[in-house]
Amino acid sequence: MSRILEILGVDKEQFNGIVRSCREAIHKSVNYTALHTLARVKINAPKDHGRLAGSFQLHKDDDLTYRVFTKVKYALMVNNGTGEYGPNKRPITPKNGEYLVFNVGGKTIFTKEVKGQKPNPYIDNSISETKSRVQEFIEKAIQEVA
Repeated sequence: MSRILEILGVDKEQFNGIVRSCREAIHKSVNYTALHTLARVKINAPKDHGRLAGSFQLHKDDDLTYRVFTKVKYALMVNNGTGEYGPNKRPITPKNGEYLVFNVGGKTIFTKEVKGQKPNPYIDNSISETKSRVQEFIEKAIQEVA
């Protein structure tokens, strides 16, 4: 390594400082990316009742790994769609009994099938919106560390 440092014209202490600064900039840019993803998912999620949008959380596994998650079970169904509009491409039918039974506007509905819910790709959109800003987050982190 000393031969490389000689070629670069820096001493070991300077080199270690550069490495620390690079690591710090990387960690900051990953953090900015994670925070932006969380914010966009909360903004883009449907807000009929606000439960889904308010349920997303951020977990830091390590300096380079974050997870945006929710414990709301229907989150992916909203994103990907259900029934005819979802991955199965079939109407929703009863598992037990002859009819699906549910309430709409105070009325009890009996039906043999429903089409399902069209996808609302709020997660996909949030990821795309974040990807479009990653370079900006990297540049911001480098400026702060420099």
